[in-house]
Amino acid sequence: MRIEKQTISEQVVATIRKQIFLQAYEQGDALVEAELSKQLGVSRGPIREAFAKLESENLVTKRSNGRTIVNGFTEEDIRKLYDSRILLETHALSQANKNEVVEIVPRLRQCIHDMEVTTNEVEADVRFHMLIMKLSGNKTLLQLWKSLEGIFATLVDITSVVSAPNHERVVERHRVIVDAIHEYDLARAKQLLNEHLLEAMDYCIEGIEQIKETYNNGKS
Repeated sequence: MRIEKQTISEQVVATIRKQIFLQAYEQGDALVEAELSKQLGVSRGPIREAFAKLESENLVTKRSNGRTIVNGFTEEDIRKLYDSRILLETHALSQANKNEVVEIVPRLRQCIHDMEVTTNEVEADVRFHMLIMKLSGNKTLLQLWKSLEGIFATLVDITSVVSAPNHERVVERHRVIVDAIHEYDLARAKQLLNEHLLEAMDYCIEGIEQIKETYNNGKS
């Protein structure tokens, strides 16, 4: 896979992150700048920037000798990430005030429309959940969520492998959450959001296994 020239750093990070999630790079593997630069068709600058971002996400560790080592990524890590995400998003929802609801609900509905018609469903999905975070009006809480945004986006991308046949169900999951928010039934909205994210976690775990199986079958 070669990287397009626009937003190079973000694409490099997403590419390497996804390979770590799919265990193409396993725990203890060394990531080599020169090899990745050649493989992805980019200069070493974006590779170094990607390493720094991945280190901040605890996906790699830079050793004192300069080597960048993969920390590994397991099903347990996925469950912990989704547990953290559920805590952040449901708490943000519980803090929603009516002024924020009036402003943000139309934007949430636009996200749902975009999920239905766009070829970039991942972007619309991530934008939807960021707006959920903004309902709280708590900038610190939003910043915590945004520090994990790249990871969430990659997991949504992987999840789409399994969820695609259930696209209408996934869209409807989002729609009923917005309906509950619009009615200011925050308890129901939190319950629906929790159920949606738990289902997304299961899709993600299944998606990783499916992609790995397809890859391994192709090698045999």
